[in-house]
Amino acid sequence: MLHWLVLRVAPQKEFEAAKQIADRGHAALCPFEQKWRRQHSRTRHKKRRKYPLFTRYVFAGISSWPHDYRDIIDSIDDVQGVVGVGAVPALLTETEIQWIKAICETGGDADQHSTTSVHKAIKPGEPVRIMEGSFEGKVGPLDCVVGKDAKVMIEIFNSMHLVKIPLSKVERA
Repeated sequence: MLHWLVLRVAPQKEFEAAKQIADRGHAALCPFEQKWRRQHSRTRHKKRRKYPLFTRYVFAGISSWPHDYRDIIDSIDDVQGVVGVGAVPALLTETEIQWIKAICETGGDADQHSTTSVHKAIKPGEPVRIMEGSFEGKVGPLDCVVGKDAKVMIEIFNSMHLVKIPLSKVERA
């Protein structure tokens, strides 16, 4: 049985710390998401890059409790500490780790999201859901697309209003 810990690591060292933990024979989990990013602002070419879902945190599964966790902290330079209460490390259950892995499989993978332009994927009149901002969770028909913004009809105070939302914050309902 593995005892799962949450380790705090140095900034932008999540993947390196997870690799070092795995190299020492322990289970390591560093959930990530993939995003399309340009290498330079002047180029159109985009490249997929991995970014950690939990910045500065890595999950480590150790079999020998409590001896191995001190070994991880002392021997890996990128690990700065263990998340816990006082001097007692907080242990995660197997159910919590499975939940984190499920989030990674559904929400952290860029293949899940369509790379099709939103202009072509959603047509005026189709229902859309607002994903972020003060209107988060509201659903309404798409009125039109203007540049990088979508105009959506939503109900506010028992009347319909046309609001302008960035396309990146809208998805098909």
